[in-house]
Amino acid sequence: KRHLFDSKVSERLLSALAADSFRRVVQLSFTGCRGFTDVELSQLLRHLPRQLLMLRLDMGFSGVQCWAFPEVEEMEMPPLQELSLRFTGSHLANASGLGQMLGAEPMSQSLRSVQLWFSNLPSLVELGSWEPLTKLKLEELVLQLNACEAVTDEAKQSLYDCVQRLKRRQRGLELRLRIEGVAE
Repeated sequence: KRHLFDSKVSERLLSALAADSFRRVVQLSFTGCRGFTDVELSQLLRHLPRQLLMLRLDMGFSGVQCWAFPEVEEMEMPPLQELSLRFTGSHLANASGLGQMLGAEPMSQSLRSVQLWFSNLPSLVELGSWEPLTKLKLEELVLQLNACEAVTDEAKQSLYDCVQRLKRRQRGLELRLRIEGVAE
């Protein structure tokens, strides 16, 4: 069976990103691309233009299973102002690297808007620490976690508590929050 996202597509995408080093916005949908896996995601993140301000990735029903890269601090992420990630119906099991990535320089200083959508992810078990979220200087946070039954109540509560600490610290934060199974 041929995947919709293959190595030729991957090479062309990475080459295009590398050639367009001054690009400010990258918006890509890998919805339904089972061949877009952790390896391709890691490569994509490594090849983002250095001047990038906005990254929007839709990874619904993709092959991504893990957003936990041990080398995330060495990736030299661009100084994003807006980050939007959508995981819907995929095989994502581990999102522990997201909190760590948000806390890495220079993103931790530049981010103003974060939108994270975790929906219908029966394999998701690991959220990791979201403590770095509490230190961001956000103007907007959209966070949805629903139909992720394998995530423990403790992990959901910890995420909720981090968002509440951010909300108390960051006056004027535009917040849209829905964490299924946590009383507000």
